[in-house]
Amino acid sequence: MTEARKKLLDYGKMLYVYEGKEIREIADVLNIPLSTIYDHAKKENWYQEREGKTLSPNALAEELKRSMLLILTTARSEKRPLTGEEGDKISKLSKSRESIVRDSNYMGIAFDVFDKFQRSLKDSSPELLTVPLNSAIGDFLRKLINNL
Repeated sequence: MTEARKKLLDYGKMLYVYEGKEIREIADVLNIPLSTIYDHAKKENWYQEREGKTLSPNALAEELKRSMLLILTTARSEKRPLTGEEGDKISKLSKSRESIVRDSNYMGIAFDVFDKFQRSLKDSSPELLTVPLNSAIGDFLRKLINNL
């Protein structure tokens, strides 16, 4: 595969994972056969990466909670105490879950602040509601979300 083709496919991946574009749209935009995009997406696990990026913080926190409960339930069903490794896994999952919940609360506050800011601009200075400002806010929020 040429370097130019690889860059196009990497751009396609970005469009799919981060922008939510569909495979057919990407094939049209990049002028690459649909089958090539499908094959590359499957080979490079675009689907799983997109799912991971689009999973809400609450859904991720619930998934971590289910993982912890599965470890506990397995030990109980086998009528044995947790092993050190299982205890360590539960501890790490719990810390990750707490961090996600805390960060998602911060995100809610950030969205509220930006929403109030934009409403204020709309009411007081609509000329300031320019595309570059909205784009900058959107970019900032995407970066925050991706860091969750």
